[in-house]
Amino acid sequence: MERIATIADHTRQPTTLMLCQGCHTQFIQRHGNQRYCSPRCQARSTHQRYRETHRAVLRARTQASRQRAKERSHHDEQSRERQ
Repeated sequence: MERIATIADHTRQPTTLMLCQGCHTQFIQRHGNQRYCSPRCQARSTHQRYRETHRAVLRARTQASRQRAKERSHHDEQSRERQ
């Protein structure tokens, strides 16, 4: 979490200017532990991090699914030939 500046506004409460961890844009921190500029940016970063850490599992699932589809189509072709 990178704090850029602390600014005093008209409410006399300090406002913190932060750098978003997802898209690296500047935003005003609305609460103490905010790290992202928007919920959408946070979701995108979370999804990307999940894909990176589970890459091997996701790849294995995709390959297994493709193999099952290939076997089903082969089985369907054989059934048609018998009829």
